[in-house]
Amino acid sequence: MSKILNLSNQRQANLFKRKRFNRAQSIAEFGPALWLMFIGILFPMLSLGTVVIRYSIFHTTAYMALRNAVQSRTFLNNTSNGSGVTILSALNAARLTANNFQKGFTGINFNAYSNNLQLYIVMVTQPSPGVYNEYTYAANSPLTTTSSQQAIYNLKIVLNGTINPVVQLPNNFFGNIPGLTAPLPLVATNQMIFDNSVTGLMN
Repeated sequence: MSKILNLSNQRQANLFKRKRFNRAQSIAEFGPALWLMFIGILFPMLSLGTVVIRYSIFHTTAYMALRNAVQSRTFLNNTSNGSGVTILSALNAARLTANNFQKGFTGINFNAYSNNLQLYIVMVTQPSPGVYNEYTYAANSPLTTTSSQQAIYNLKIVLNGTINPVVQLPNNFFGNIPGLTAPLPLVATNQMIFDNSVTGLMN
């Protein structure tokens, strides 16, 4: 009987030791597992989410810059309302809007007052029913002559720039990967009808 009790006690002791060992092993493995989960799952998701948000802001910048541009009275030169208030031209309104977006959000890079922001006049004519011709004038240049045909005049914006990852990793380890170890280059385009008189596009 005593042998049976001793054997039972020994089994219980071995079971208790095994449980303590498994618990200690789990605690020891928890740190590296948590670190690997952060590096392998959480950090890539955070980095990808940041790139997607900045991508959306970049395209919104181009849209809002063009939206303000088509509401201007002129294309190239600022005008005045007669009371000393300056009314921005389409090009300057687009540049100012884009520049304000860049100042308001981090990780978005372009210089709106350079060739990174280009505004085009696009003339669409209809020589015959169902037939449309499109002509694009030089970037940031006003309209020289109007069409003798019935035409629609649009403004088109092309915005070039880059967005930064939330943490830019060293490229000597991962290589040159845009959006991870290097800024991600982007081009945003949009086109809208010019709201005001066509003669304003010539100024």
